[in-house]
Amino acid sequence: MEMTSLRQLHNSMIAIGSDMQQFLVRTGAASFDCLFSTRDTPSFVLTLTARGKVRGFFRFDVIKGYRIRDYLGDMYSDLLEVLKEDGSSGHRLMPKEFLAQLNDAIPTQATEKAHPKPADIVRLRPDIVEDREKPYFNCWSYWTQGQKPSAENQHKTLLLLGPDALRHSLERNASSRWSSTETGGSWTKDLSK
Repeated sequence: MEMTSLRQLHNSMIAIGSDMQQFLVRTGAASFDCLFSTRDTPSFVLTLTARGKVRGFFRFDVIKGYRIRDYLGDMYSDLLEVLKEDGSSGHRLMPKEFLAQLNDAIPTQATEKAHPKPADIVRLRPDIVEDREKPYFNCWSYWTQGQKPSAENQHKTLLLLGPDALRHSLERNASSRWSSTETGGSWTKDLSK
């Protein structure tokens, strides 16, 4: 299904220089904290984190043409649970209808305020597995003895700091290091090394 709202949101993001937006969506009785990321590769990603009594994380790959496949696979039963109100939704979950409602609820204007901080990204993306309890950038570790950053570290670097930070990691053979408390660290601070 084509997600026209994501196309408009992405165009607005480009205009303000943002590659990720966080927003709330309400559909039926369910409320979701959402992230739309153009940092992910090879496709953009829309994630929904349920905020109600029933928790859930739903990741949708946004493929060429701003399309989301309407086959929900393993997500179907979990999403159905989240969408139920008082134990029953009253009707079956129809993926195309759900995606159409979602499309109608997604904002089309990006804002600087909606660009999430790394700690918010970690909270809303359980698919970031490395050091989840450490969402704050601390410093770079430069490898010289044949070691290199792990794939998980590079994934976290990309999603939390962006493609420029990942490029630095790859070019300089550097792992991003993280802290559980705010350190005031900036990934661009010690780039001269």
